[in-house]
Amino acid sequence: MLAALNAALPPEAIVLEEAITNKPAVARQIDRAPGHHFDTGSPSLGWSVAGAMGVRLANPDKPIVAICGDGTFGFSVPTAALWSAHRAGAPFVAVVLNNRAYKASRRPVENLFPEGVSTAKTDFPETDLSPAPDYAKLAEAYGGIGLAVEKPADMAAALTRALKAVDEGQCALIDARIPPPGAI
Repeated sequence: MLAALNAALPPEAIVLEEAITNKPAVARQIDRAPGHHFDTGSPSLGWSVAGAMGVRLANPDKPIVAICGDGTFGFSVPTAALWSAHRAGAPFVAVVLNNRAYKASRRPVENLFPEGVSTAKTDFPETDLSPAPDYAKLAEAYGGIGLAVEKPADMAAALTRALKAVDEGQCALIDARIPPPGAI
C-alpha cells in the first residue's frame, strides 16, 4: 500500500509521518527529497494530522500528506484538525493506515509476556479497534472527502482524487485498509 502511495505522490508533496508500528515500512517505501519528509523521531501520538494543517499554512502551494496509523489518528483529535483546516483554508490529505488495532500497545505485552495468557490466546481486547470507525464519513462530516482503499492498485486513483479535492479547498482522507495484526 505504501509503495503504491509513494509512486503516486507528486515530487513536491510534503509528507508528515506518524505511522508508529508501520514506521519501518514507511521508511523503506516512502521516498522524499530532503525537506519533504518529517516525523518527530519518537512517538507523540496525534501530532501529524493537526501538523499537516500547520505545514499547509506555511506551504500553501504544496500538497501536504499526513500518514498515520488508525490508533494515532484517533489520538489526533481529527474532528478539531479537520474542522480547523477547513475553516483556515489549509486543506491536506490524511492517509490512515487502518489495521483496526492499537498494535503499538499489543507488541509490548507480547514481548514482555511471551508465555502470558493474552499472548497464548492471542486475546488483546484492549488493543482491538474493531469495528473500525468509518473514517471516510468523518472527513465528509467536516467538509472534506473520504475514500477507502482496499488494494494497493487503487491507491493512485484515490490519491489523485484526494489531491484534486485539496486543490478545490477540501481536506481529504484515505482510509488505507491494511491487514490486521497476525493476519500476515
